[in-house]
Amino acid sequence: MILYFQSEGICDIQADVVANILICSIAINTCQTNARSVAVIGNDKDLLAILIARGISGTSLYILRPLSANYEEKYYNITKTQEDFGPITDAFLFLHVPTRCNTISAISRKGKSTAFKLIKENQELCSLISHFNIPHLDPQKVIEIGEVFLKHLFRGKQIKSLDDLRYILYNKEGTNTLSLKFNLATLPPTSAAFPQHSLRVYLQVQQWLRNSLDPIEWGWLMKDGILNTVPSTLPAASEVLLQFISCHCKINLTRDCDSRCQCKKGDLHCAKFCTSCLVETCKNSATPTNGFEDAADDE
Repeated sequence: MILYFQSEGICDIQADVVANILICSIAINTCQTNARSVAVIGNDKDLLAILIARGISGTSLYILRPLSANYEEKYYNITKTQEDFGPITDAFLFLHVPTRCNTISAISRKGKSTAFKLIKENQELCSLISHFNIPHLDPQKVIEIGEVFLKHLFRGKQIKSLDDLRYILYNKEGTNTLSLKFNLATLPPTSAAFPQHSLRVYLQVQQWLRNSLDPIEWGWLMKDGILNTVPSTLPAASEVLLQFISCHCKINLTRDCDSRCQCKKGDLHCAKFCTSCLVETCKNSATPTNGFEDAADDE
């Protein structure tokens, strides 16, 4: 396709990793150096967030959301949008990432409207989270800022720890036992899990600002050549309790536990209580699939 574009006199550039960063960088540079109007065409919210955060004020930079089955065609003037957001523009990337972007998991039931309203009413907090734009920020500082933001988001800024906040919010649901109607995902993350999330948010913000960092140092781990999130620095519960958690996946030798598996959702291995799951052959089991692994280890 590149050769075809070139033969037709169309300028093209191929992205090495994520195209959004390259697209926005070229648009911003072209708009600034050539003093001309530039429009980015796309319906990806990441594009809009990057352009708002990095766009040069006063330039004729636009993003065009094309006509689709769900949306009408619409132009966004980036400079006008920056003026409308005011000081929040500096915190835009931070606010976009944990409230659902393409790469980082979102905080349950805490969308963009809630986060932006919070920051709009709290300039001190807005200034604090803008520190995520600073290159090479100390990881501990990143974790502290992330925790302050989360406590404000869950209206618990005076609470000592996230675990205490989880306990208080759980009790507010008016139940001391697990209920089918109560969704644990609505509670804030634990003190062992959220720091890793904050590190990943910082990494994503820095990548959008074109600052290269090692993902392994920022909430990710390499497993079988693929980057995976570090879910927590502590187990979800004691080993005794974890053994009682089970899925009801009905699998066979050709069908494995998929993304709907309750064990997978909890970042747990399938265990002996997964009565409908063939633990011996399940790829989500900590048990080797056959004796060959043990033999290989012995050698």
